[in-house]
Amino acid sequence: MKPKPEHIHLLLLLLLVASVAAAETNLESSCKKVASLIPATAGERYNFCITSFQVVHGSQFADGLGLDLIAAGLTKTAYNHNRILSEELLKGTELSEAERTAIRSCAVGYAAGGLYLDRGNTWIESGEGGLNSALFSFQEAWLRAEECVENLRDAYSGDDTSLMAKENSLALGLIDIVLKLTLLLKV
Repeated sequence: MKPKPEHIHLLLLLLLVASVAAAETNLESSCKKVASLIPATAGERYNFCITSFQVVHGSQFADGLGLDLIAAGLTKTAYNHNRILSEELLKGTELSEAERTAIRSCAVGYAAGGLYLDRGNTWIESGEGGLNSALFSFQEAWLRAEECVENLRDAYSGDDTSLMAKENSLALGLIDIVLKLTLLLKV
């Protein structure tokens, strides 16, 4: 008995729906794993992870490696934005010397962090043997953003309401996802 064309189309449609559901589950599963690494903030981190990937068309279909590369790309965009913002803020005349020094360190740090992100991506794309080097590079990128936060906190006498608080928070949240996804690739 020869299968009817409508049965073949129905079967193909069912297979397509099943593969889409599995791909979406991969994104959700990866974000759950990332979030579960710090249980105290798991719900907040899960939501941040999911919403971060929603801005990238097709991310719901990516595997772990693809999600890591997407997250690194999003992080690089945030780092570039923060570098440019730092440079713009330095043009302002209302900054104290402490603020100016801190913001200058942010501009330099985010530029260096972007280079570390590029290196990390290169190591990830090179295969499994490069994951340790990728982790090192991503950790260095994280350190550059963290130094910016600390320098601004010092310039504002411990206050977290600096001119770049929101942008720094986004950059740190994204690099956190990158680090955790890279760790999960090693498992």
